[in-house]
Amino acid sequence: MTPTEMRPEPHALDKNGSEPTGLVVALIREARSLIRGHIALDQPVSLGQHNYCWVSGMGAARAERAARALLDLGCQRLASWGCAGGLSREARAGRIFLPSRVLDEEGRILPVDPIWRLQLAHELSSPPQDCEDLLTVDHVVADPAEKTLLREHYPVALVDLEAFAVARVASERGLPFIAIKAPLDSHDQGLPSVFTRILDPWGRIALSRLPFGLAQMRIRDFSGLRLLWQNDRLARQALRRFAQALGWTA
Repeated sequence: MTPTEMRPEPHALDKNGSEPTGLVVALIREARSLIRGHIALDQPVSLGQHNYCWVSGMGAARAERAARALLDLGCQRLASWGCAGGLSREARAGRIFLPSRVLDEEGRILPVDPIWRLQLAHELSSPPQDCEDLLTVDHVVADPAEKTLLREHYPVALVDLEAFAVARVASERGLPFIAIKAPLDSHDQGLPSVFTRILDPWGRIALSRLPFGLAQMRIRDFSGLRLLWQNDRLARQALRRFAQALGWTA
């Protein structure tokens, strides 16, 4: 399928929130980079200066609902915030990526707001590259072999489950969109099977799934979980530093 690029008009905006910003965050652990206290699910959490985050749970449908709810609150621009899977060699835990475009598996492309992206890039120690695009898919990509196939088919650095849905809502309203992503797993790192089996949509351990998940664990899953925990710490630390620089913390 030939990619189709939809181009919203760029907006000249102040990074620190003169325009109310809505951040769509999938998982509780990702939201901890923004919020130190209690994290409410499926409802707005104020980040000050009329900025809000919404912890939506994983997947495009939940992210779309959250994005529309944030616009109904009066937010004038949207961000997809959190972790992503790495597809390129440059996508390593501890870095922040500002993709220039988001794609979906049907070949549709939505660019982020270029002026907003440039403003946020000034807060990074290394400037983002134009080739650092983000692909949204409908399932967790846990197998390194699948990552390789996606990388060969799409010119992207990262993969997630929500960003394109948020970008599409912003595009429909003619509003700015940005994706702010920290790689969780590298291009050659697989996710332990237990990771996808025991978690609920917000990343919590579902006790009803725990016995089955533990029974299916293999020896190599333990080392994989340890590396995933280390990467998660690095990713959340990077997100927290960036949120503090932008004034998006509660």
